[in-house]
Amino acid sequence: MAKDSVYISFEDSDFIGVRKSLLGSTISTINLLKKYKEFKWLKTEENKLKKELRGEIKACQEGITNFIESIPKVKEALGKLKGGKSIGAITATTEAEIPKKIKVRVKAGKKKSKLDEELESIKEKLASLG
Repeated sequence: MAKDSVYISFEDSDFIGVRKSLLGSTISTINLLKKYKEFKWLKTEENKLKKELRGEIKACQEGITNFIESIPKVKEALGKLKGGKSIGAITATTEAEIPKKIKVRVKAGKKKSKLDEELESIKEKLASLG
């Protein structure tokens, strides 16, 4: 049994409506792709900043530990004073590590991506249809 071909004719008004719907769907898809790319970039930046923050926290913890270790022991010092011995000058020899400033990444001037250009051309076609 051979399949018969069926042709459906559209009037001009139907064709324009279908074309508008198709272009509208294409615009929505492109906008979703743009948002996905921006989300992906933001997640990458978030991970970089979290990694830097972990390093800064670790450096602060080490600095606090070094500071606590460099503080003179008060009880030991009082014990020596009561015993009649002089303590002398107490100096801290630990070097405080200056934390790096977190660099804020700012997007340079926005360049039109291929998606933006395609989006503009589709909007122009849609505007020309009606």
